[in-house]
Amino acid sequence: MCGYRGDADAITDGKKLYTSNCIVCHGADGTGKMGPTIVGKDVVYKQVLTDPEMFAIIYCGASGAMQSFHRRGMMKCAGSSPM
Repeated sequence: MCGYRGDADAITDGKKLYTSNCIVCHGADGTGKMGPTIVGKDVVYKQVLTDPEMFAIIYCGASGAMQSFHRRGMMKCAGSSPM
């Protein structure tokens, strides 16, 4: 189970990060715009269906325009694990 699941502060921070970094490509509801859908059964990358794999895509990037957040300066939280 994800270490951030149910953590109100992490959820708030995640919503802020999504709004500022992801919404333009993946849409407000995650169904995609110029980027692919990241929710539902029609996902392009099946890895987005699990928390650890979604974290890996965000942190490391994916093919196409999805850049690594690690290269953008995102750091893993000290003492925390996404799993």
